[in-house]
Amino acid sequence: MGKFTGILIVSDVDGTFLSKNIESLKKNLVAVEKFKEQGGKFAFATGRDLNALLEVIPEAANIANAPVILANGAQLYDFADEKNIYECPINNRKLLAEIINIVYELYPQGGVRFSCEHNMIIPDFTDILKKDMQAVSLPKMRILETTLDELINSDIKIYKCVIVNTPENLENIRKISADIDKDGELYFSKSYLHGLEAVDKNGTKGQAIRWLKNYINAEKSFAIGDYENDIEMLKAADCSAAPKNALEQVRQAAKIITAGCDEGAVADLIDILNHDCTAANGYANACDES
Repeated sequence: MGKFTGILIVSDVDGTFLSKNIESLKKNLVAVEKFKEQGGKFAFATGRDLNALLEVIPEAANIANAPVILANGAQLYDFADEKNIYECPINNRKLLAEIINIVYELYPQGGVRFSCEHNMIIPDFTDILKKDMQAVSLPKMRILETTLDELINSDIKIYKCVIVNTPENLENIRKISADIDKDGELYFSKSYLHGLEAVDKNGTKGQAIRWLKNYINAEKSFAIGDYENDIEMLKAADCSAAPKNALEQVRQAAKIITAGCDEGAVADLIDILNHDCTAANGYANACDES
């Protein structure tokens, strides 16, 4: 039994745990190891799928000692068993296809990619998608090109759809999608400036952290993230944090503001729990009361 026994920390990857500053990343790694040594459970939560996560964090299986949240919450993957222990692929595929067809019609210069069970599937591998995948570190992904109709009518599980376009066009697409999806069967959010991502309404990071907390029998959950797709997770956790570089709307959803991503945000959160309270459980209770 250690100080952090029963405590789960779930961290977003890009803009939160990862940094171009090597010293910042080292701080996070050292802090996470000490947190685990004292009984804590640590997991990643990302919009990436498993292959994409391992591309930017090759040692993710050694860093995380709890199942990781993938595809914005549509998958929970356990490195120990090498399989998904929870998944929520998009249920209403026809609704998704209806929205995507309108996107193709209105914005043919853009692009759409799908995170599926074995591959990334791209109906039309446009130049904008190629540039986008380079920008978000996905150049080595296994890609299958097929038509949208073939994908929708197949048995292939679709965990997440990413619409790539300009920020202005994406906001318009978001409004169009809301008008079509009146029952809210899909959950749309952004994890970076040029991508609007759709998952099933039950496949969000928020749903996933609740499920994960129960699965590992954690007493308290802490979540930290910087972008729009992290907000549901911050709301669902017992206590929430955001690095100071996070979007304003994300900082507003957080109880704790940590050092920035380039200064060791995750290490700072762990340090706050370690020094600014007598026990992490007590800090979570304080968050609940505030």
